Amino acid sequence: MHTNDRTLWLVVLLGAWAWGCSTQAYSGGKRPASEVATVTGSGFLAYGTRIDFVDDRKLDPPQSTVYILPGDHLLGVYLTDVTANRHVGDVPFRAEAGRRYVVRVADSRPGRSGVPYDVWVEDSATGQRLKEASLAEPSPVETSAPQPIP
Repeated sequence: MHTNDRTLWLVVLLGAWAWGCSTQAYSGGKRPASEVATVTGSGFLAYGTRIDFVDDRKLDPPQSTVYILPGDHLLGVYLTDVTANRHVGDVPFRAEAGRRYVVRVADSRPGRSGVPYDVWVEDSATGQRLKEASLAEPSPVETSAPQPIP
């Protein structure tokens, strides 16, 4: 492999890794892990789920990890794979301080790609499914209402 080829692959891999890393989805300074909940997408690099909004705050680009305050939240879920790069659903759930959660997405029609998707949040420690939403169509993210997180 030529040096230019290796450099190109390194840039591609670093870009995929950096795209949608993590963000704090609350106002104010950073809080200790014991005071916030950590929500991560599932998958590897640019393949899997990301969070594209939390409550009324749009995340651009969609993030693989989001730190939120305890309480009730609405997460927007973004799917990236070989057939889709789009918002696929919203999932409400209650976050607890110090807990870690994983956002999961599955095609609810075995053997077929597309919609509807099952979207849910799991507790990382227990694997318990916290809330499930089955959507008939992927809903577009409102780009005018949610405000980007600085």
